Amino acid sequence: MYIASGSHDCLRINDAVGIVNWMKTPATFHTHSIYCDGQDTPRTFIDQAILSGLDMLGFSSHAPIPFPVRWAMPREKLPHYLACLRTLAIEYSRRIDVRIGMEFDYIPEITSPAHPWFGSVSCDYRIGSVHFCGRYPNGRHWAIDASEEEFRRGVEEIYGGSVRRAVEVYYELVSAMARHFHPDIIGHFDYPKLYNRDDRFFRECDAWYIMCVDRSLQSIASTDARIELNTGGVTRGRTDEQYPSAWILERCKHYGIPVTLGSDAHSVLTLTTGLPEAETLLESLGLRPGIERVSSHRPLRWLERYSWL
Repeated sequence: MYIASGSHDCLRINDAVGIVNWMKTPATFHTHSIYCDGQDTPRTFIDQAILSGLDMLGFSSHAPIPFPVRWAMPREKLPHYLACLRTLAIEYSRRIDVRIGMEFDYIPEITSPAHPWFGSVSCDYRIGSVHFCGRYPNGRHWAIDASEEEFRRGVEEIYGGSVRRAVEVYYELVSAMARHFHPDIIGHFDYPKLYNRDDRFFRECDAWYIMCVDRSLQSIASTDARIELNTGGVTRGRTDEQYPSAWILERCKHYGIPVTLGSDAHSVLTLTTGLPEAETLLESLGLRPGIERVSSHRPLRWLERYSWL
């Protein structure tokens, strides 16, 4: 497993849970427990985080979605999720900083990180992600990450075979989510590359793709959102490079968009996998930790300390 740099050199990722005491920002904000599609309890994650040397652990269960999906937290579990994490945050407060978050989907006119139903939900931070990108003729939502076969089918049936148009719509959705619904962190920014090994669907060097990415980054730069460096795709063997690609991380620096770290762990076995190497990659690209950006808004100061810019 590797985190690839822009020059196609690679950094080795440890296969086992790492000891990360020497990290400059020993934290991860993308963690899925048994409340959604994760395999371990919040307490088990916290215990492992302490053993691994993390200062801060953020939980981000998939927020409820108003139609059946196997990976989202059922709506009836939400109060218990929040209560459980509040209790654990107090219990472990002398040993680690536990932060309560959720990963919210953006589906136009369906749900968003700022949907009124979530208005009363008290979170420390919100990850905003796009997993759905249009509907099939029968009305079913197209999940772009379900499988390579499903990705290909959605492109064919919804976008007439045009991968370019499907990808353009994806980045338009990410841009709209950032501008109008203000998540604190943008999840797995370049998600369309999930099944794009060997450029089987598109090339990231194509002018149209670079333009899509750049327009979306400009939208994000106008907000207080951060982009996560997500190691989950590499850890699970689904991608050859982290989200987002190294050249996009360089563009984040250009636009002044901070970057946070997220292992997207669904098991304690991968809680810190790739995080030290991710820091090494960010440093090689000229990003530095804990630099506060100039903002006319009110960003989360505690999260700025664990961001790279």
